Amino acid sequence: MAGYNCIKIDGWRYSGTFPCCSKMILAVAPEGTRSPISSWKTGFLHVAHKANVPVFLVAFDYKKKLIEFGPMHNISDNTQHELNRIYLHFKQVQGKCPEKMITKVVPPVEKEIEK
Repeated sequence: MAGYNCIKIDGWRYSGTFPCCSKMILAVAPEGTRSPISSWKTGFLHVAHKANVPVFLVAFDYKKKLIEFGPMHNISDNTQHELNRIYLHFKQVQGKCPEKMITKVVPPVEKEIEK
């Protein structure tokens, strides 16, 4: 990863800053890549909101054989609303193991989220 100027972070052990970087992109791997889960954890949304940085969605669509970049979401303090917006985006993507994908929207209903 050093060849790409990347820093690997063990989330359980790291705390601090990145003095080597004036700008940085943080990539977070999706949940449920190894086994099914009931819902995503929301830590990445809290981090994005507190840091006032957008979340840029990247999808690997195995059915279409393409990588989709975007959209970018500015994150509010309404975590469930933001998670539902992201779920709605990934609903149209087929991952490598579709039976493990979690894209279930939790109320409020989809019409309210699209506003």
